[in-house]
Amino acid sequence: MRSPLLARVRSLAEADRTAIEDDHGRRSFRDLYARALGAREALCAGAGSLEGRRVVLLVSPGAAWVEAFLGVLLGGGVAVPLSPLYPPAELAWFADDAGADTAIVSADLADGADCSKRSVSSAKSAAKTIVRKQKAPRTTT
Repeated sequence: MRSPLLARVRSLAEADRTAIEDDHGRRSFRDLYARALGAREALCAGAGSLEGRRVVLLVSPGAAWVEAFLGVLLGGGVAVPLSPLYPPAELAWFADDAGADTAIVSADLADGADCSKRSVSSAKSAAKTIVRKQKAPRTTT
């Protein structure tokens, strides 16, 4: 399915107009798209696509959140945004319930994230940290 949002973002990818302004400054559509592509590359890590995998976003509001969100969509994944207002145990429950095997966690929120079952690798784009968890196969009894 083609996303109208992604089509619009791609159409603006060469624009130097301001796309977003936050506490860290302004980002043009060109910069925003380039950083979202960087997030996509970090998330896909050599694979062609996320193929519908769910990716948790625990990222502070602002340009980094938008870059991470677009990176997930550009990679073919499903973004599962979480609020940092929830306690770590509830964040972990939401991530597990969503079936997410990957999370993007911004550096300022990493202390509150439950990463005990996840291996951490750094990403230069979007959020500072991408966390991956290998899910054990589900068994039924």
